[in-house]
Amino acid sequence: METSPLGFLKLNVDGALDLQRHKGGIGGLIRDTKGAVLSSFSEPYGEEPPTVVELMAIKHGIHFFLASTWSDKHRLIIESDCKTDVEWINGLTVAPPTLLHLVKDLSQIIKDKGIIVQFTYRGCNSEADRLARLGIG
Repeated sequence: METSPLGFLKLNVDGALDLQRHKGGIGGLIRDTKGAVLSSFSEPYGEEPPTVVELMAIKHGIHFFLASTWSDKHRLIIESDCKTDVEWINGLTVAPPTLLHLVKDLSQIIKDKGIIVQFTYRGCNSEADRLARLGIG
């Protein structure tokens, strides 16, 4: 587990789907510069394509952070294991028309708040994945 730079908190997010039960879940956790977990979330989310569920995990995580007392004192690094979503949000590739509005909204919030969004490998995101699966119920 990598720690975040001084002045930053790290938010790992993930989305999970149970196609047999037609349910999804999102989860995430915020860590400090030493890697200690400060807080986490786990929520149910409807059945959508994996990229949409992951985008919703990112969106929920941003709002979770911005509503916290930490947002006044720290910047945020978001890590997601969905490379496609990270590329869309960072403007490296164009999202499909059905998701363009959501991606643009997320990109604007990220730009306005100085948030960094980066890709992380699934193996480095196991705790967020566990929380997302808990959200499925």
